[in-house]
Amino acid sequence: INGIRYFRTGDVGRMLPGGKIEIIGRAKSSFKLSNGKFVNPEKLESIFGKSPHIHHNQIIIMGSSKLKRVCAAVAPSSLLLKER
Repeated sequence: INGIRYFRTGDVGRMLPGGKIEIIGRAKSSFKLSNGKFVNPEKLESIFGKSPHIHHNQIIIMGSSKLKRVCAAVAPSSLLLKER
């Protein structure tokens, strides 16, 4: 945004009116972890995104060749939050 990189997730997005960001794709779909394993984040996002605990498939899988594990940012389901 304005030439500043806030997060480097590999996602490609565009700015919508009102300042919202829409994710429209991924620059590079797979990455290799430091332990040599390749990860396809789109496959994991598809699997975990079907969970009733995640709000409308709102999940991003991230990783790096400097790390041994992947991490995810998710938006929990409002039904799950109401139960707590």
